[in-house]
Amino acid sequence: MIIAFALMSIALSASVQTFTATQRAYRQAQDSEVVTEAFSFLLEDMTREARVSKGYTCAAPPCSGKHDVRLTRIQGINGQLVDEQVRYILVAVTDGTETYGQIQKQVGATSVPITPPSINITTFRVSAYTANSTFLFEPNRMIVQLSGEMRHPVGGIALPVSLQTTITSRSTTP
Repeated sequence: MIIAFALMSIALSASVQTFTATQRAYRQAQDSEVVTEAFSFLLEDMTREARVSKGYTCAAPPCSGKHDVRLTRIQGINGQLVDEQVRYILVAVTDGTETYGQIQKQVGATSVPITPPSINITTFRVSAYTANSTFLFEPNRMIVQLSGEMRHPVGGIALPVSLQTTITSRSTTP
């Protein structure tokens, strides 16, 4: 009887450990999905703005690996103004005693956080190139790189997520 109890205890312990490990992996996958969705939203927003903008600039050209990009709209979106400045910037935000990175979108004098406070943005790089790979105010390609992680992961282990995309311009001249 004692041997059967010992064997059942070992089997039950192994089952609990397997269940716990599976739950931790599931929570980490959920955290990564939240970060990936936030990055996808940011990249889609930047792509939409770039499609109706001109004159990409950075805080300090050349636009190579900077964490700040500015666009000038050539078309209004949803009743917004033409020639309005749109800026995406990585800022440090302090929440109590903790500081984290957040991407903000500034339109005119209004600043709106684009990434949720549950995510810490560690990298936001924008590089703009023309066909000959030098910065000009009308680039035909922008490369956007993002890295980040959940600030308070459920499983206690933050998994870093990195995304990169290229935004290309459409030529309007024949």
